[in-house]
Amino acid sequence: MAGTLASASSARRRQRREFVADLQRCVPNARKENIEAALEDLEVRYIRSKQNPQKQTQADALVQLAAECGADLFHDGDIAYAAVTIPNDNDSGTHPETLQVNRKPFRHWLSRHFYEHFKKVAGEQALQDAVNALSGNAC
Repeated sequence: MAGTLASASSARRRQRREFVADLQRCVPNARKENIEAALEDLEVRYIRSKQNPQKQTQADALVQLAAECGADLFHDGDIAYAAVTIPNDNDSGTHPETLQVNRKPFRHWLSRHFYEHFKKVAGEQALQDAVNALSGNAC
């Protein structure tokens, strides 16, 4: 078994060297050290993704949360809207509102629900990605 592992490791190193050499031929200005560092980073990311395949991105969580919190998505022309329930200012219940998905009030509504659910702040890029997905999914 040890011989098989050593053989596989040797083959992997050889493939890596050949890949780096091919890439340097295709991209003459590419430095071997930079290519090696990029490959190492990719390997680490790949291994981490395999160790935790169930991990959901913040953007995915935001899209799922919008549905769970009752955002009813629709289009009117080229504009995506969400019919949502908003808390009243005086803490005496809620009221329905229709918000444009790509505007701040909807982003605030979604961010508030994310914080209430996960007890952390959603990242700006995740929020933008979720808004883009929700806009595209609106009927």
